[in-house]
Amino acid sequence: MDKMKVVTYREIEAILSKIDKKDFYEISPKIPDDDPLIAAKFDFLYQIKDIPKYTVLGIDIYKYSQFPLLEQSLIPFIFKLLSSEAIKFCTIGDQFVFQKYILSDFDKFFISTGDGGFQIFPTPIHALIYALNFQLVLRAYNSYHLFPKLRRFIGPINLRYAITYDKIFSFDNNYFGPGIINNSRILNKDSLNRCLIDSNTFEWFMLNMNGVEDLQFTTLDNIFKMHDFSTYDVSYADPSHKNVVFPRELKERSIKNCDILQIGEIEVKNTKLFIYNLHVQFMCEIADEQNTLNKTRMTISLGNINTSGIII
Repeated sequence: MDKMKVVTYREIEAILSKIDKKDFYEISPKIPDDDPLIAAKFDFLYQIKDIPKYTVLGIDIYKYSQFPLLEQSLIPFIFKLLSSEAIKFCTIGDQFVFQKYILSDFDKFFISTGDGGFQIFPTPIHALIYALNFQLVLRAYNSYHLFPKLRRFIGPINLRYAITYDKIFSFDNNYFGPGIINNSRILNKDSLNRCLIDSNTFEWFMLNMNGVEDLQFTTLDNIFKMHDFSTYDVSYADPSHKNVVFPRELKERSIKNCDILQIGEIEVKNTKLFIYNLHVQFMCEIADEQNTLNKTRMTISLGNINTSGIII
């Protein structure tokens, strides 16, 4: 994600110092005239049309506030645990798509909200693989395979997801833009544990694979042909590398089913967002880190096919 537009405090301050005054404490100041120069300089600085789009995966712990206080204090640890395991599954188990990632990239492009957060990715494919692995690790926790005593004490955890695809820029080591704003708004409108996507994400899949429904038939050969992966090293697709979610051969596919349901428009603060409800069934085998002979197969669902309860 080296093409992300980066703006610093000092850059903006330097422009303002040439055409404006920082301190202006007259008893009766007057409103200055509109200055086309300042607009031109800021337009050059930001180059709004050139700010690229990225994918934001929003993850929120469902009904976090309803947990007792002690359990609430441990849930951030559980979220970090789930994300750490999901990152490991992505980088080890899906090496073609995540070949350009190092572990620190996940922390670098993550915005924490305490009971979840926003993870920024180059494409919806990256976000989907991460979400599936996150949900897989969550299932391992909920089914007493991951810290079973902690699971018994805390109880089950459910997550809701949102995926948006829109412009994002960086300012002083943080991230801003409609991709993040819209993701937060979509999550806040969901009253269940679903996976909602915006129209931009829907259109990305339509452009690159004839629609979201074709996820279950997508292989690495299909991903090679996508423009967003044109600079990727295809050697990561050979049998010496693992690629679980999108294998080279269709017979090895892990995505067993995919449904996309049109929800409609939601309106938040005069902004209309067109959203869809995504449901993906995924099957994978998980092995014990200490003894790889101990393994179990899991089939998980990302999202929820129930479309009721979304606050319009």
